[in-house]
Amino acid sequence: MKITVLPMDNRPPNYKFLKELAKIYNLNIELPPEDRLGFYMSPGNMEWLKDWLVKQSGDVFIISTEMLCYGGLIASRENWNSYSGAAENLSAIEKIKERNPNSKILLSSIIRRASISVFSSETRDYWEEMNEYLKNMNSGALIKKEKSIPVFLEKYVDEYWTLRERNHKINKDCIEYVKRGIAEVLVLAQEDTFENGPQVKEIEILSDLVKGNGLSEKVFIHNGADEVLQELLIRSFNSTFVDLFFDSEKTKNKVMDFEDRSFKKNVESHMKLTGFRKDKNSGVSILISGSEPEKTKELIKELDESKEEIYLLDVFKANGSNPELIDQVISEKFEKLLGFSAWNTASNSLGTLLCMAAGKEDKSYLNLYKFFMERLVDDHLYQGIYREKLENSLIENNEDIYKVRENSKIFSKFRDDIFFPEANRFLKNNFLNKKIIVNEEEYVVSSVSLDKFSLPWNRTFECSVDVNISFNTMGGSK
Repeated sequence: MKITVLPMDNRPPNYKFLKELAKIYNLNIELPPEDRLGFYMSPGNMEWLKDWLVKQSGDVFIISTEMLCYGGLIASRENWNSYSGAAENLSAIEKIKERNPNSKILLSSIIRRASISVFSSETRDYWEEMNEYLKNMNSGALIKKEKSIPVFLEKYVDEYWTLRERNHKINKDCIEYVKRGIAEVLVLAQEDTFENGPQVKEIEILSDLVKGNGLSEKVFIHNGADEVLQELLIRSFNSTFVDLFFDSEKTKNKVMDFEDRSFKKNVESHMKLTGFRKDKNSGVSILISGSEPEKTKELIKELDESKEEIYLLDVFKANGSNPELIDQVISEKFEKLLGFSAWNTASNSLGTLLCMAAGKEDKSYLNLYKFFMERLVDDHLYQGIYREKLENSLIENNEDIYKVRENSKIFSKFRDDIFFPEANRFLKNNFLNKKIIVNEEEYVVSSVSLDKFSLPWNRTFECSVDVNISFNTMGGSK
């Protein structure tokens, strides 16, 4: 089976993670060249990518409409393409279907975030002011309401509502493509927002269209964004029973940061999208922790004795781990713990964890363990602990955390003198010579180290890491 993917952009979750998952599950995926996907505030080459996509063949096409229609996720919040131009780009999926009539087309289309993009310290202030402006409005507005607007926001507000309406029309068009049978599945993921935000009326309209056309099994509306392409990749093959645990009812019912519904609703929808079904007898367990650290540790001990695989989701906060909890969990050296995620919002992290827990006959647990180590270095060490230290150092030296210079001595010192040594110490202390058990076979970690660490968009918000790891088995090294 060949899977052709048009990513949302070239950040690690939308590009590197897909390549890692393809190795874990032995998938044949085709991605466009990374440099065609743009960079940060520079959009991807839409015309080139559209032409590339139409010429591809495949059993499954996974397509980000943000890249196809606008040039990427950040570009989808900007006035760089009109509705007519975006709709014309979207119509490329009709040509794909004509050329590949038996192929499945899976679409990702984002319901616009509440506020604007942040690409500087100044726009961070505007982001906060825009959120405040939106929270003070009547919920569910599709048009600008009469309200006092801060002077510096005036240049944003009119365009903001115009672009929301443009993106909303594209989302409705995507539903129409599912209705016509051109697209097999559509995910309408609600990006960063809050309860009773500007998305309410849009979601009502989209939900009515889905229900009215009998598409509830094919169109998914839930919180998220950057995890969607990963999930659609897993949906192409996954049908796995799992035993699901929350550390508390509080975690289950909580509305997480940047989301607008109880987390249990998001979990149910994401699991359905990715092909998971709950079964108490399953040897695969997913533990979601967000409020009770002590209960989490107790549950993992029990699961390490009763289950075959454990996957831990940390949703105590957005953008990183609960450091004290994860340090304690890792120090126990549980043999069945094979996955962890906490890299961004709760639903972002959830999607990646589900992708780690999927089942496939030729699943490579050794490649999975490498990805697990990378999630710990990224989600736990960087996001959970050291990102704040880096940002403080940059700010103290009058450097912009949204535009980290490639020749920044502050960043170079952090990378070479702080993060690399600490990451290697963490990996070696906790995983060197560690035994893991998978499918009744034992492996021992013979070497593990951080190989690469970078800021792919020259901002502190996300990093990219590569971990080198090797194993010994009864039959030799792997």
